Amino acid sequence: MGFFDRFRGDALTRAEKLLERGDPRAALTTLGDDDREAANSLRERARTALVESLLARADGAEQAGYKSDAVDWLRTASEEAPAGSEQQAKILERLAALSDAVEKETSAAEEADVPPGFDLRMVQVSEGAKAGAGNEGDDEATPGATGDAEASDDSATAGYVDDMFQGLASMLRDEIADHYYDQPPAFHAAWVQFNEGQARQALESLAALGDHPIVRFERGRAHWAVGEAEAAIEHFEAAHSLLGDEPLDLNGNQSLPQLWAEAMLHLDRAQPVVERLAPLVIPGATEPAAAHLDHAPRSDLAESYGRALVGTGKAAEAVAFLGAASQFLPKQNDLRMALADAYDAVGESAAAIDELERLLAPSCSTGSCNRPPLDIAAARALIGRYLDLDDGAGIDPARAYLERLIVARQGNVALEDCGLLARYFHAIDEPEMAAQAEAAVASGKTSNVALEGLSLAPGNMPPGGGLGGGKAALG
Repeated sequence: MGFFDRFRGDALTRAEKLLERGDPRAALTTLGDDDREAANSLRERARTALVESLLARADGAEQAGYKSDAVDWLRTASEEAPAGSEQQAKILERLAALSDAVEKETSAAEEADVPPGFDLRMVQVSEGAKAGAGNEGDDEATPGATGDAEASDDSATAGYVDDMFQGLASMLRDEIADHYYDQPPAFHAAWVQFNEGQARQALESLAALGDHPIVRFERGRAHWAVGEAEAAIEHFEAAHSLLGDEPLDLNGNQSLPQLWAEAMLHLDRAQPVVERLAPLVIPGATEPAAAHLDHAPRSDLAESYGRALVGTGKAAEAVAFLGAASQFLPKQNDLRMALADAYDAVGESAAAIDELERLLAPSCSTGSCNRPPLDIAAARALIGRYLDLDDGAGIDPARAYLERLIVARQGNVALEDCGLLARYFHAIDEPEMAAQAEAAVASGKTSNVALEGLSLAPGNMPPGGGLGGGKAALG
């Protein structure tokens, strides 16, 4: 048996193992374009399992009340189902019906003026519970109905958590995923909770689960997500004995030293970051000079390393390193933004603006010059730099990017956007508009901001001086 035959045999064995573990997508990826009969048979089984898994996730999400998530799972299932099959037709029919239901609920939430980030489903559950409490002792109540409903909800939620856990674990390297599978169900639930944006709740759950390095690592991630850098660093360091310095996921996007470095830089501790990342970001090198970059640096560490160089007063070396790194990793926008900051640190503000302009400009390298989706963070950084220019030359380009930003966000702005709007309105001598934007920032509320279709050009301000053409005002 030749080398390639042994390699393909190993791929079949690995794919079979992945399928048995409940990860059909990874099994399909492992099989690749192997066209042998055994591979085709395994591929068909994996494809069937994948669609069934996606449908199960949709079921669990819908029953648990996460209808938007269910729509996403159904859409993916429709793409994976055999084209033109009866199964695909049924999935598309269900997808259309559930999408309509979600749209109606969204409209109802908007009409009810629910605050941003507020879960209307939880309000409805709470109101239903209050109504039920008022009927306590009612002779017409159905015995056991509440208990049956709660049991059904618990079962649906458990199934949803299990499916979500498997989906998340499938993104990890095998040896890392095994550690996550070894943790108890309570950890699985907390991990899913964290990845759904509920970091505070996840912290409470994780705190009761002991000191296993995986638990400590996820506690660190949760602390970091809520801005508690010191606590995050402590947990990350405790997890290093198990997780080490290598990337944790299959795509190489996340690692323990990456998260540790981000938290350290947040506390202005740049020197330890330079010392720790130097031998990791460019294997075999200990100096930051761009000359060492004869191959791509680690994508998970390059940005933090460059920012740490700036933080230790080595901004010129950071410019050289980040400039070379961004050539190897041209699609990694955070490197370009870090490079712009490094240019600022050496006093080259024009170069910083040029770098952000290139990041946001259409790319014609593939023969298509279509404008890419707007990178929101880069747009905000560029607008701020244009508004920093003393001679007023930045007002027109700042307005152009503000209007693109508003369109990209479909008229919904964040507090940071309101701060930029306030600066822009001051720059064009519109004090009333600036005051409204500043009031929104001060109140911390943008729920009644409606900017879609607004022109920011001087002389085109809406009647009455309100943002949103009278439909809604800032603040």
